Amino acid sequence: MADESENSNKRRFERERQRITCELNVAGKRHVGIVTDLSASGIFVQTSATPPIGSDLRLTIPDACGVQVELIATVRRLTKPHRSVASIERGGLGLRVDSAPEPYYQFLVSLGLG
Repeated sequence: MADESENSNKRRFERERQRITCELNVAGKRHVGIVTDLSASGIFVQTSATPPIGSDLRLTIPDACGVQVELIATVRRLTKPHRSVASIERGGLGLRVDSAPEPYYQFLVSLGLG
């Protein structure tokens, strides 16, 4: 498993750690999650959803003003908790942001990214 510094060297944009509730729409099914970090090009979401790598989805998050912002993203990484902690810990999705409206980028600027 690659360590955090190795992964961060591959990233094109600085990431901001956050805890933001979100909604995912995967193949017409609604799931909830928590964004734990985000950037202009990627987002990590803790969720019980397990779409295959390469799946496209819609992600809705509130911006700094509470307005819902919808992003289109692709699943690039899927993590699952070890079975010994699966009942208390969620897995997650590493997402590549494919399309986002301007308010998303304004939100990132308000967080000090950009």
